[in-house]
Amino acid sequence: MSATIMSALSAVVTQVLDPGVTNNLPNVDPAWKRISPTSKGVSASKVGRDFKVIKTYSHSVAGVNQFAALAGDSAFDSAGNVGVRNSFEAWPLATGSIRPVPFQDEISLVRFKGILSIDLDLVRVNTLNATILDYIQDMLRGHTVGTCMAWTAGFYTNNDTTKGFFKVGTVDGGATAALVTFTVTEGRIFRVANGTRVTIYDGVTSTPLAGEGTNIMVIDKIDPLSKKVSIRRLSGTQDLSNPAVITTGDTIGLYSSYGLAINGLESYLKTSGSVRNIALADHPEFASMADTSGGAMNRTKLLKQLGKFNDAYKLWGINIDTLLTTQGVMNTFISNDLEALLFESRGRTVVGPKGFDDAMEFFYDGRRYEIVVSQMCAHNTCYGVKFAEGNWERYLLPAIPKATKASASYKGHTLPQELYWCNTALGGNTIWAPIVGSSGEWTNGAQAPYEAVGQVAPNQVQGIIFTNLTETIA
Repeated sequence: MSATIMSALSAVVTQVLDPGVTNNLPNVDPAWKRISPTSKGVSASKVGRDFKVIKTYSHSVAGVNQFAALAGDSAFDSAGNVGVRNSFEAWPLATGSIRPVPFQDEISLVRFKGILSIDLDLVRVNTLNATILDYIQDMLRGHTVGTCMAWTAGFYTNNDTTKGFFKVGTVDGGATAALVTFTVTEGRIFRVANGTRVTIYDGVTSTPLAGEGTNIMVIDKIDPLSKKVSIRRLSGTQDLSNPAVITTGDTIGLYSSYGLAINGLESYLKTSGSVRNIALADHPEFASMADTSGGAMNRTKLLKQLGKFNDAYKLWGINIDTLLTTQGVMNTFISNDLEALLFESRGRTVVGPKGFDDAMEFFYDGRRYEIVVSQMCAHNTCYGVKFAEGNWERYLLPAIPKATKASASYKGHTLPQELYWCNTALGGNTIWAPIVGSSGEWTNGAQAPYEAVGQVAPNQVQGIIFTNLTETIA
């Protein structure tokens, strides 16, 4: 292959794919507009260990305090024109002074792997003609969207253990060995796209059932109106018409990625157990609130829980400012009294100029709140979180020499790019490396492996989770 042509391809790919991830994350989901990317605080304690973000907490006052009566004249004995101090007031002993005991949570970054490939037939000509460039651009668009959707799906995943996209609902009749269609439950169909490679996991044992190794399973069709998804087998022998391969309750996840994704809302908004490595039995002040009463979201339900949260945490400077929910929950809210809430708090009706693409706001207890609709958010759910003051941060791996250029920026600060190209990091002149056969023989293809390494974590973990909410879809 011509080095000049492959260098040109490298330039096209790196100039489009990497900035595309940075710029498209907010387009995939509005929450990413409110999550600050950073590489601050990411370090490796020693060679060979995973990169981790270490957060230190301390929720204790310090010192020792007491009230005491003023001694006044009783501290003096006097006779005639002279007096003597008969006692001095003692302060609490320094040996009894309280000091906070800090504790830490180590959050490991995760690796997201990707690979591009191209063959000799596409680069036979001496220059990149329009057809080839169109193909490359479309390929890059697909990789960009796929990367963004995978990261966003992890942020909203319903199950923090499986990290799956969703579960299988009712399987349609007429499934064939190579194609199956089913309704989606416990998740959103928008967490995948046509072409997403997936693995099917047993809904009880979490054992991989299909889609591993040479059995390639991909999302083939998405019906957003009926909430149905089709999976097609592109290679292998696993029979998708067999209930032992896929059935109601099974989990659909990213290819060979069980339990592996970025941390998200369900990782941190906990009412019991542990928040990451912090046991709520020992530190109940990290607990979030849950409203499982269900039914329609309305002004009474919302303000009651906001008031309860403020009463519990306001003294410590802990608050929320954003409600993340679904279109269906919002439709139900509108049919009740959302407009009344917006009008009441601002003196005028407020639905953003872009409708639900723009956050709506209201005020309560002297605080401003935004309501944001996400197509990734779990059905029948609303999360109350804090995004202000850069509370949620997306941690990026520090730059690797030659693997990337520190050209991305956020609010005026230069950041490492999202993606790291393996071949240049290992000394190659371009992002491309030859594809070799099983015996090491050369082929007519080239590959460009890359990775995105990062994690998402909030400084304030406390929030509110509303579940079992009624949804209305016209």
